[in-house]
Amino acid sequence: MNISFHTGKAAMIAQGKALDIYGNNIANINTVGYQTLRPDFADCIYETYRRPEADWQTGHGTYIQKTDLMFSESFFNETERPQDMAIAGEGFFAVEDRWGNVNYTRDGKFGITQLDGTWYLVSSQGEYVLDYDKQRIEVPFEEMAKNDILEQLNWNTVSGRIGTFISNSAQTNRIRYKYNGEINNDTPARNPNAAKTLTPSVEDPANSAEITTRDGYFAVQGNNGEIRYTRDEQLSIQKYEGKWYLGSTAGEFVLDSSNQRIPVSFNPSVDAADLDSLQRNNAGLAAVEGRNGQVEFVQADTFNAVQDGNRWYVAAPDGRFVLDKNNARILAPVQDGDYYSVNWDTLQDEVGVFTFAAGELSTDNNTRFNVQAAADRNVAKQTDDTMLSDITLGNNEAMFAVEGANGVRYTHNISFDIMQDDTGNWFLSTPQGEYVLDYNGQRIQVAEAQNTDNVDWAGVHEEVGVFVFPNPFGIDALGSNRYLETNRSGEAVADRNMAKIPYALITSNVNLADQMVKLIETQRAYQLSSRVVTTSDELARISNNLR
Repeated sequence: MNISFHTGKAAMIAQGKALDIYGNNIANINTVGYQTLRPDFADCIYETYRRPEADWQTGHGTYIQKTDLMFSESFFNETERPQDMAIAGEGFFAVEDRWGNVNYTRDGKFGITQLDGTWYLVSSQGEYVLDYDKQRIEVPFEEMAKNDILEQLNWNTVSGRIGTFISNSAQTNRIRYKYNGEINNDTPARNPNAAKTLTPSVEDPANSAEITTRDGYFAVQGNNGEIRYTRDEQLSIQKYEGKWYLGSTAGEFVLDSSNQRIPVSFNPSVDAADLDSLQRNNAGLAAVEGRNGQVEFVQADTFNAVQDGNRWYVAAPDGRFVLDKNNARILAPVQDGDYYSVNWDTLQDEVGVFTFAAGELSTDNNTRFNVQAAADRNVAKQTDDTMLSDITLGNNEAMFAVEGANGVRYTHNISFDIMQDDTGNWFLSTPQGEYVLDYNGQRIQVAEAQNTDNVDWAGVHEEVGVFVFPNPFGIDALGSNRYLETNRSGEAVADRNMAKIPYALITSNVNLADQMVKLIETQRAYQLSSRVVTTSDELARISNNLR
């Protein structure tokens, strides 16, 4: 009966994962070129029982050992776009993303874009489509030059449409700013009266806290000695060269108003007042180590652990070492985890806050942040009326929104350009191939599509490479209709004989009827597996009631 409990549980887990796979297949029924995923079940280990007459076995359920991409028959949808292309077989197009990585797709929604005066064939996500030799494909397209469009644009109007966004303080990735001036005793300016808000961690309030301020910036220092500035910080305690300091969860040191690291002290594991070795005089005062090693007596009922070298000693609240009856320091019985019991409120007072004038802080160019942000239409934007190579925002925290292959990201510093999408319309972009967004998160169109009827699309289609894998079931799905070559799939090989169909797109090969039947089968299997668990429980209850 114990085995049947776990057998039923294993089956329920496996069938639950299978439901996820079938649900994903159904969700992608209209995704161009989507390949159906099939869960591959395997039985678990077996247990052999030996008897004089014969052996017999019992299993331990099932599990999903992998998923397979199914290359069953797909259909073709005819389109009116000469750029569209479908593969009549189990091949893939090769595309190069902005990082130079080569991925594979069956999505043939292609367009064109211009780079340095040359037009290239690109995917619907702005990736370069590659030929059989995995080189970018030039498109012989004659139209109004990109520079002509740029010269005709009213940059003041375009600038007004560009969205500006402010990130909230609960962002996952903490933004780090660089100070553009020289750090000395006078700069950056300190703000000793800054209001600081400390919020203990919900998960472990004794371990970490989040500190925020709107009166300036905190200073953090990495192991390379470089100081950066931030408004929001998740605090932690970290050890360096045998000593404990206030730090960030990113492994940096949080600094005080003098740009110095903040040491941390904490309570020892036991109440030092109860230690037999503690020396007190007739008045009940505790002996402490004074100046020049002289013994002094102070009123002390609570004690801290203070570090000297690589050892911790019991100390009075004023930081002086407590002495035993032999006038020697008393080792603090510090254990792992004791440093979590720090007084966050005391440490908060030591954290420095710095203020900066407009333009004194910046971030690295092309840095992209995955944060939550809200549109702010009140941010001032300054730009030249003849070009948009740079926009200065009147708020150091304000960011632009850009849309790339990985979705929407936010950035402080970008250069501007224009590019075409798969419809041929021109949009404001970055040189890296990202769309610049407006306040509503929409792409900013700057020109209509140009007529591309004069392009020799038949010649372009001949150049588009088609690749096959020795084991196509071994490729990894990346999302966005992209697949990655793996050791299991083998290296992609060009197939120059596989037919390519223009003016068409391949449909998803999801068979809705088949997936619905599998859903029902999986649901029933899940129900019966749960019945095995409940039946085993019932039998165990009967056995427990035997007298």
